[in-house]
Amino acid sequence: MNADGTDQVRITHGPAANGFPDWSADGQFIAFASTRDGDSEIYVMRADGSDQRRLTNSPGVDSFPSWSPDGSRIAFESARAGNTDIYVMNADGSDQKALIADTAVDFAPHWSPDGRKIAFASNRDGNSDIYVVDADGANLLRITDNPADDGDPAWSPSGSRIAFYSDRDGSRDIYSMDPDGGAPTQLTRGDAVYFAPAWSPDGSRIAFSSSQDGKLSILVMKADGSLITRLTDRPFSDLSPAWSPDGSKLAFESNRDNNSEIYVMEADGSNQVRVTNNAAADRRPVWSPDGRSLAFESERDGNREIYVMRADGSNIRRLTNDAAADYSPAWSPDGSLLAFTSDRDGDPEIYLIHPDGSGLVKLTNNSRRDENAVWSPDGSRLAFESESGGDVDIYVVGANGSGLNPIASSPGRDRSPAWSPDGSRLAFSSDRTGNLEIFVVSLDGSGLRNLSNDAGNDSGPVWSHSGKYVAFVSERAGTKSIFTVNADGSGLVRVTAHEGGGDDAPAWRPIFAGGG
Repeated sequence: MNADGTDQVRITHGPAANGFPDWSADGQFIAFASTRDGDSEIYVMRADGSDQRRLTNSPGVDSFPSWSPDGSRIAFESARAGNTDIYVMNADGSDQKALIADTAVDFAPHWSPDGRKIAFASNRDGNSDIYVVDADGANLLRITDNPADDGDPAWSPSGSRIAFYSDRDGSRDIYSMDPDGGAPTQLTRGDAVYFAPAWSPDGSRIAFSSSQDGKLSILVMKADGSLITRLTDRPFSDLSPAWSPDGSKLAFESNRDNNSEIYVMEADGSNQVRVTNNAAADRRPVWSPDGRSLAFESERDGNREIYVMRADGSNIRRLTNDAAADYSPAWSPDGSLLAFTSDRDGDPEIYLIHPDGSGLVKLTNNSRRDENAVWSPDGSRLAFESESGGDVDIYVVGANGSGLNPIASSPGRDRSPAWSPDGSRLAFSSDRTGNLEIFVVSLDGSGLRNLSNDAGNDSGPVWSHSGKYVAFVSERAGTKSIFTVNADGSGLVRVTAHEGGGDDAPAWRPIFAGGG
């Protein structure tokens, strides 16, 4: 489609999930992942959708293709060897090889702007660190080496610096460093927790989130850490900054009007515009994968329905229209479908619908509650809560309704499933120990681990984009607060702390162009 949203053309067709598109630098080709042949593989096609060709054919999940700047190669993630590694192949699919073979989890490859190196995250040394390697797999360099966790590396557009967050000084701050790890510079300091750096497209600024006194705000600074400017400063929480593709605006969420609304502002914090405006609560906004649209649930028509609007708040459209409650929208990774929960047939079930409101499909059919579906990263499956076995358990089902399978089951209540970024694990909350705790489990049911392990109730797990952290809500301090913990259960950090009230529903900032 055009940059203004006109002339939208569907270039892939079929019931399979097609996602993670990445343009070649010359704009002639698009690489993407698809499950059309049974599991996730890497495909390439011309920009008009013609000449679609499968490049990979392996029993493991191949996903997240990333073109080299010269268009000659594609880097991608693959679990074909039993664990997730970084692979590189020629643009025609030939000469597929692991960039580095290791028993650790290596993921999220990012080419340097000059195409000579690839940055990635890995837990190979026991904690989250950032690595850079030559594009041929030589000269692996661990560019952060600290007992603390370093994560979410983000190349500057020029390739001269990498921004990341670290808790090496006792609190989480934003740092930048040379691509070889040299000249590390602490850009933020203070009592607050700073995280989620995102470069502006021109490389001159970094936006980030801050949590202090139980309030989330959005700040921006020059790339050298100077001129830190608080863009939002309200007695309520402003969170989830996201750069527009041209770097001129930031979208964010705020409850400053006593109910959840979406706002857009200029990059300097001026002209803050409320893009949803209704007496009823507009909740659970979720970005479409291309960042052009937002889905949300609202009671503005008397009962809970699913709506979609453009990112500027225009063209609000109601997708569902039923006397029952429709809620919890979730975009598929390729943006072609929305999953949601509805009790229109008597009991809550999972449904799918296209963003234009067509093609309504009932995915689950159970005499008891199925709800709160979340998509796997490759779009091939959904995890959800179900009472089909009598207790509340976590199930996984294919996007076509096949392969229904319980993942975590116990005499207690297992709820709020959340996929790890590589799709290999699920986090969830459960009271199987007598009070709510946060657990992580592999998709085959193995490796069950209690991450929170406290007498207070812990709930609502959310993975960081690196897969190294899980954020959750805890009542262990007498009021609801946000905590983060490493995915192995170590490194528990209380992120918000204040008296009275409570903090709820943590959400890691979405990654957009130029982001971490």
